[in-house]
Amino acid sequence: MAPPAAVAPKNSRRTALLVMYLNEELALCPFFGKCDGVLIIGPNANSQKFHKIPQRTADAVCDLISKTGVDCLICGFVAGPEKQKLRAAGV
Repeated sequence: MAPPAAVAPKNSRRTALLVMYLNEELALCPFFGKCDGVLIIGPNANSQKFHKIPQRTADAVCDLISKTGVDCLICGFVAGPEKQKLRAAGV
């Protein structure tokens, strides 16, 4: 029998939100490849960090999310190739 997959406890998970600048403030971004950055929310509400996306492309967004080590992603539509890439990275 295979061992169970390692899953981070819910109280230690980090979540990524795709964001864009709107009137000089961050807002949720509805377009996967057109976001300005990724906002990482840690297990406690005081833990937040913004990561700027170097290029506004789907590949750059996907690579940045994968490098952050987050467990969950909150966003709108994610195309098939990017979805597979993120799943392979454990997101």
